[in-house]
Amino acid sequence: MPPAPKKISSESGEPQQLRKSERMLVLRASSVSLTLIARKMYNAMLYVAQRQGLERPRYSAPLSKLAKIIDYGGNDNAALKQIVREMQTCLIQWESPVGRGGVGWSSSQLIGGVEVGVVAGQNVIWWEYSSIFKRDILEPMPYATISLVTNARLRSISALALYEICSRYKNSMLTTRHHWRWWRDALSLQPGTMKEGGEYKTFHRDVLKRAISEINSQSEIEIELVTHKEGRAISEIQFKVRPNTSAQREVQVPNIEPVDLMLYDRAAALGIGVRWSERLIELHGDAAFSSGLDLLEARMKNAAAELVASPHRWLEEVLDRRSLPLSMASQPTVVETQPMPTTSPPPAPVPFTSMSVADLETRERRNAEAISLYAQCSEEVKLAYRQAFASAVLPGLHRSYKTDWERNGPTGRMVGPVFVRYLSERLSVNSAVSAP
Repeated sequence: MPPAPKKISSESGEPQQLRKSERMLVLRASSVSLTLIARKMYNAMLYVAQRQGLERPRYSAPLSKLAKIIDYGGNDNAALKQIVREMQTCLIQWESPVGRGGVGWSSSQLIGGVEVGVVAGQNVIWWEYSSIFKRDILEPMPYATISLVTNARLRSISALALYEICSRYKNSMLTTRHHWRWWRDALSLQPGTMKEGGEYKTFHRDVLKRAISEINSQSEIEIELVTHKEGRAISEIQFKVRPNTSAQREVQVPNIEPVDLMLYDRAAALGIGVRWSERLIELHGDAAFSSGLDLLEARMKNAAAELVASPHRWLEEVLDRRSLPLSMASQPTVVETQPMPTTSPPPAPVPFTSMSVADLETRERRNAEAISLYAQCSEEVKLAYRQAFASAVLPGLHRSYKTDWERNGPTGRMVGPVFVRYLSERLSVNSAVSAP
């Protein structure tokens, strides 16, 4: 058994600061995609290793200490071990954001060999880094200063990636310019290079605005988007960076609750991976996600119920109810066939409430009936239903559902189930197939 880990607590209570090599700020996953918690864990382990020194052949820390640094609660370490395995199998391409030409490039795993054992009743992890990158990682020059408080606070992978890049420019005030697709690739952390297609307005609406808002509200810096056009189209973008003067965020207690790692363990036991858990927690919150897991577990234990073929999609549909207007959150009923006014404001969302397995099965049956009746409608009537849905329901949903509707309509993976439940309110076996 390796020796016990060196104590890593911060003396005199100084802010926890990570020095990260400038050329390693942009991570591009070339195998499996990297999750938010994996990037946070990598930063925490790097912080520990820097404090333990370059001369050590490998580094160590209690798993509970790493969980505390990234603000993840819970006593079970199975999820953290899974994240460590992800870092071992994820091949990363590193790239410096500085300079518009001749950008340096390298590739490696995030960490090398790993061992987990028990010392003095604690789960302890030992790890090592590739000798090629070890000096750059542990004694970087030049480097960016990353706040581990902000690292723990940020709740989306795009916000964390953008924060790390912008932290390099705390003193220079303005980042370098890159094509907006370069930024889209850098903030996605998905395998491979992003496709040439897509539109800037979609990237700006779904990724940039959200990431900027999160950084400005949760970090010690504020950033502002700067765009550059070629003709009438936006081609390159960069960011203004300045200190966040609204609060001394570095020394404040985080204003968000820690994420309970037990939720990831429960979800994994039901067949839901970390990536989907992160997505659903980000959209719906811990409490709703936990309640949804209770329902999914009850459903999967019901021998008389139909087999759940896709647990994460089943759970996603259940959690969508939290975003639905009040009229749709209730049990489906036969509704008059008068069109809904398109000028009326959407109803407020209803708080998440639990549904019994029997209620869910009833809703699924009525949804199937509604799909069958909708298929019998003329194209004119189908169009009327889609227009009514877009004006009455869509404004009250999360922006990701709106994007899915714009791209795919009723066949969208996210918004499709919501549209079906909308139909189930207005169609029944005994209702006439007519315009809404």
